[in-house]
Amino acid sequence: MIDTPMKCKWFTLILLYLVLVLNASTNAYATTTHTKDIEIYKLYTHIKLLNHNEYLCLEQLWSRESNWNSRADNKLSTAYGIPQLLHLKTNDPYKQIDAGLKYIAYRYGTPCKALAYHLKRGYY
Repeated sequence: MIDTPMKCKWFTLILLYLVLVLNASTNAYATTTHTKDIEIYKLYTHIKLLNHNEYLCLEQLWSRESNWNSRADNKLSTAYGIPQLLHLKTNDPYKQIDAGLKYIAYRYGTPCKALAYHLKRGYY
């Protein structure tokens, strides 16, 4: 019998593999972001977080910021991409997600704390 942490690791690895396989047949740099691409970005993010409640906060936050568009560009600042980070230079949505998660962890600790800050101030 496989213990629960091992099941979680295998489940995560299988989901990540599916994300990579599904994404291999799509163009991640398309001018418009398709629903299929957005769902893959969200699945990738959920796998990275491994906490459903924190994922729900992050999903709401980034839906407000960019609607999960990897090409979202803020005309009033240098904010760019899915997480709308300042001075973000990459068009790769997965690197954007990773950078956004690192920023949130460093600045707020959790996506739910970042969302709470955003709801009070209009930015995070």
